[in-house]
Amino acid sequence: MDDMIRRLACIALLSVSGVAFAESRSPVDPGLRLITSAGSMRFLVYSICSPEHCWSEPYLEWFDLSGDDWRLMERRQLEELRYGTVVEAATWIWDEGHPYLSVHISPSHGGFEPHVVRIYPAEPGKYRLEPSALGPDG
Repeated sequence: MDDMIRRLACIALLSVSGVAFAESRSPVDPGLRLITSAGSMRFLVYSICSPEHCWSEPYLEWFDLSGDDWRLMERRQLEELRYGTVVEAATWIWDEGHPYLSVHISPSHGGFEPHVVRIYPAEPGKYRLEPSALGPDG
């Protein structure tokens, strides 16, 4: 009987700790399609859909990493890539100590050929967007 009580107590303890762990996780937005980071910057892409088609809403975020926790300094939506564009993939590339994003985009409903753009982040809230000189594959 003592053994059975110990087993039941152990099962109850594991059940409670599992619930506590599940409740401590942060929920993730189901529309978040892509997230990638480099240094103190992060690139996020959300997928937005209408009954006809889907498109991307990309954001750049800059963080202050000086403390124990990351503190969001600035969040900027990339309006140039928002309407009628689907972000397929994004890769951070380090060029002479400075990262930039190589972003593969395609149209959400025609209008242009899939291609690559580069995003050059600067100080918080600032960036430059250019078509890739390397052509459609990067």
